[in-house]
Amino acid sequence: MALTNEQRKDVWAGFMKAASQDRDNLGAVSKGDLRDAVDNLDDWLEANQAEINQVLPPSVRQSFSAGLKARLLMFVVEKRYL
Repeated sequence: MALTNEQRKDVWAGFMKAASQDRDNLGAVSKGDLRDAVDNLDDWLEANQAEINQVLPPSVRQSFSAGLKARLLMFVVEKRYL
């Protein structure tokens, strides 16, 4: 299920707070552009969740809860890009 508007706002604000604390350089990205990025990523995940699920082996697809699948995805993305 897609995030609610309030949840998206929380992600946006949390990201800005973390970036500020870490002194990340966000370049010329405006707060509005960042919010659009949050919205677009959430929309993409909503549209592609079935495809993401389909790439998992059947045993994982059937045994893992949505939360465990999400955690696995987070670990792969974090290792890949961070």
